[in-house]
Amino acid sequence: MSYQTPSSARSIPTIPLVNRAFEKAVSRLLITAALLTPLQALAAPSFISPKTFRTRQLTKTPLTLIDIRPPDAYKKEHIQGALSVPLETLRTWQPPSNAPIVVYCVCPKDEEAAAILIERGFTNTTVLEGRFAAWKNAGYPVVRYGRGVGGKDPPLERIDAKRAKPKVEDGSLLPVDVRPEAEYRMGRLPGAVHEPLERIRLAVPAFPEGKTLLVYGRVGARAREAAKTLRQAGYAVTELSGGIAGWAAKKYPMEVE
Repeated sequence: MSYQTPSSARSIPTIPLVNRAFEKAVSRLLITAALLTPLQALAAPSFISPKTFRTRQLTKTPLTLIDIRPPDAYKKEHIQGALSVPLETLRTWQPPSNAPIVVYCVCPKDEEAAAILIERGFTNTTVLEGRFAAWKNAGYPVVRYGRGVGGKDPPLERIDAKRAKPKVEDGSLLPVDVRPEAEYRMGRLPGAVHEPLERIRLAVPAFPEGKTLLVYGRVGARAREAAKTLRQAGYAVTELSGGIAGWAAKKYPMEVE
């Protein structure tokens, strides 16, 4: 007797099962592509021109500028106010604030660095257009570390209130108050700008070109640290000997809020 496959078994729709498996595979690919495309678009950095960035520096627009070159290259020269954040540290680096980030280098690695930061969620990251060369060619401030005799920093210049007063009045010295905000609001030198030491430690601020900074605190410790940092950043700096206390003791004019 010959064996025959039951009609019910012969009617099993095997081809549609294959089709459904194929459709599922295609769907998974489409979903993956849909997810990847926005990420790729998100990681594409935008650019900021040196002129625009310099304008924002001078108007004290909050920005975090990072130099992704090796530390030795940064120490040799870098853009005024830049932080040294080598490329290999970017995946764990934490910005000092929520300010927009600007990345620069001397090669296309700046775009790679910006993409890393954007993918980490720092979507307000841009690349300096034209890189470091464009900044230097525009004549904007560059910090070059130098040493005095014997490889040591030259002594920090200091000036007392009596000698500082006429220079503050004629504008040849720009007072920089590095005290906390509460102290600054209680009384400060005429025309003083407020740059607390804590902020200077995070990133060197931008000041008008051609000005000598008269750095002061309540007495001297904060001012000395801030003055050394600002001098390393390339500014002409003088420390007010005796600080705001010495100025007030002379009963010289002060601004208050």
